[in-house]
Amino acid sequence: LRDRLIDLMIVFKQSWLYFRLMHGNRSLKDVCHAMFPDLSYQDLHIQHGFQASIAYQSLSESESPDIVKDQLSAYCSFDTYVTVRIYQYLKGLCSD
Repeated sequence: LRDRLIDLMIVFKQSWLYFRLMHGNRSLKDVCHAMFPDLSYQDLHIQHGFQASIAYQSLSESESPDIVKDQLSAYCSFDTYVTVRIYQYLKGLCSD
């Protein structure tokens, strides 16, 4: 399985693909905004990786862990969705 994993960030880190809207940044959020302006983290309660880390750490002390789990799930699901969209875009470039 490990041999089949691909780090998509390499494409952007090496500047093999760059969009002006990335403003020199290579984070998933910046790449997402540049490639898919219609997609946004703004509707999510957790919008940044550090917020996700803090929420995860606070789970054991939270008065409503189910809500925090749902928020984490939404954030992680969106990250995954964005990653799949980037993969599909890159795959499309390779097949053209």
